Amino acid sequence: MDKAKLKNFGGSRQFVIECAEDIALLQELHEAFWMCTSAPSQHLNFPSSIKDLLDRNKSGRIFSEDIIHFSKHILSHYNSLEAFDQKSDQLDFAHLKDDKKNLVECAEEVCKNLNLSNPQLIKLKDLENDKLLLSRGIRNGDGVIPPEDLDDKTLRETALLIVKTCENSLDLSGRNGFDQKALDTFHQQVIDYLNWIDEGEQHELSFKDHIDEIWDLYTQLHDQIDHFFQARKALEFCASMDHELTHSTISSDNFENRSKVTKELQSLPLSPIKKQKSLRPGNPLNPLYESLFQKFFNDYLHKILGRPVTELNEETWDETKKALDTYSKWMSKRPEGDISHLNEVLLRDYLDKDHFETLSQIIQEDLVLGEKLRLRNQLKELIILQQYFVDFCNNFVNYKYFYIPKKRAAFEAGTLILDGRVFDLTIPVDKVDEHSKVAKSSGMFCIYLKINKKNEHEPQYICAPVCALRNKINTVGKRGILITVNGEHRDAQIVKIIDTPVSLIDSMVNPFRKISNLIVSSIEKISSSSEKNLEKQVNSSTSNLQKELNSSPTKNSSTNANSSRDLIFTFAALGSSFTYIIAKLSSFNISDVLNGLFNALLIILIPTFIISLIKLSKRNLSSIIEASGFALNHPLRLSKELSKAFAYRREINPELFDHDKIKISEALNRKL
Repeated sequence: MDKAKLKNFGGSRQFVIECAEDIALLQELHEAFWMCTSAPSQHLNFPSSIKDLLDRNKSGRIFSEDIIHFSKHILSHYNSLEAFDQKSDQLDFAHLKDDKKNLVECAEEVCKNLNLSNPQLIKLKDLENDKLLLSRGIRNGDGVIPPEDLDDKTLRETALLIVKTCENSLDLSGRNGFDQKALDTFHQQVIDYLNWIDEGEQHELSFKDHIDEIWDLYTQLHDQIDHFFQARKALEFCASMDHELTHSTISSDNFENRSKVTKELQSLPLSPIKKQKSLRPGNPLNPLYESLFQKFFNDYLHKILGRPVTELNEETWDETKKALDTYSKWMSKRPEGDISHLNEVLLRDYLDKDHFETLSQIIQEDLVLGEKLRLRNQLKELIILQQYFVDFCNNFVNYKYFYIPKKRAAFEAGTLILDGRVFDLTIPVDKVDEHSKVAKSSGMFCIYLKINKKNEHEPQYICAPVCALRNKINTVGKRGILITVNGEHRDAQIVKIIDTPVSLIDSMVNPFRKISNLIVSSIEKISSSSEKNLEKQVNSSTSNLQKELNSSPTKNSSTNANSSRDLIFTFAALGSSFTYIIAKLSSFNISDVLNGLFNALLIILIPTFIISLIKLSKRNLSSIIEASGFALNHPLRLSKELSKAFAYRREINPELFDHDKIKISEALNRKL
């Protein structure tokens, strides 16, 4: 380990990353010599992008092994760490190693999509520009092609048919498109439909020119005509099955509603069964099918049979069905789906021009591009590391920023302004009671405040260690403001105080303060007791006097005489007491009294001085930080210089107002 990399901060030698090349040394430094080995990400003053990246297991904590992992990751990707020294927000392809061509290709594709002027540099904001990057459906890597992005007109028309007839997908840009699965489905449907049409061409039908109209009428009448002839056969065996349209037993009430009429007609035969043995337009017919049957009989039946007919009997109907049987079987093979409603010429053109192969190639090229663009997140990670990794290490491996007055350590919450005092060091706290149990071992006077936070990333409570006697505040409930590291103002109120001597003077005075408080408390108790006794005696005397006034004159005179005698004896006793006290005091030498007092002070002050000096020298800020969830290896001693840095004197003078507001803020607060 290079000795030049080790610096003394707060009595401990810490490894400092002075340049990006020092990242390589992290793997050689044992974690026992790191300042911090684990930290809660929520209490670190870094953007969420770097915290989320370093928190590899998504536990909400960042460990030393995560730092080591990414130091190796950086060294394996870069041949130059110049961008890390510059904290650059753009990636220079020339800084990447030769074996990282896949990342370079990804970056180049992004540059093409964004039409960047310099294809050798790419910024983080460019990689995050999804709206522009994914706007071209044939170049965003998702394998879904929106028809409007195709330049060729015929391809675009075919693509529109695919989207219209097959299950479509949403492109990353939010538009409807088709993928390879939809294209395969469409292609197979086209082949099946055209093969079916070609098979139909083989059927030699004399009525082929009218087959569509004939087939439409035939399918609508088929079941009704079959029913009629079947009912005729059944009539031979069961006369009760005779249902005449003209002599229906249906109630007339059923014909008041149109839907009921239709329903009833659907249940009746095509023609009266008992009276008619065959079907012809002149016979009574079911009104629901009358016009269809007349058209089928008059216009097409003779074409199907190849001869004129006057009636449709059972033999003629069987002949008609046999004539249409071949076509019926062919129609039963008709492919399902909307493809059959498309223009046949357009579909044959699709096959002839190999649109399937062309569109498949476009989809595959987009998917290949997708594999490249999936590396986009790796490019983002590299740029994020460029910007923050070195600073993060200098807030994790060491705590040098904690000892630099004009810098912020990563665990600080902001600056507290309270009762005319400024507290530059504030630590975020989750639970006050749990934190205070650990913080007591620090030997620090601590103030806990509740913060009116405005988002979930801000702390609910903070702890402000008091580093100077002039900054002591003992008032729970006192309000102030917290200026966050982002310069935002939050309301703050004291909820708890750990009262500990702040300085040597405070420690020396503390015993006398306790004695004074004890004496005052005792005097207050005695005074309170005396007041009660005096009040009781006055009340008793007043009561006795009232009784004496109401008694006889002789008795009153005797009582007054007794009272006067008691009063004289009392004053005599008091005079003797004062004479005795004065005589005793006059027997003492003043120098002896002073020497006694001095010796008493020495007996109290010397042990107090020694104990206080030891305690103050052991004040350790790391306990306060560890109580907030940080795992520290070394103590953070509160030295005299550090106390001055966190609690320096602030004086107002006329020259202060000669500066602008920014300089006023700098003069009032070292870190704002």
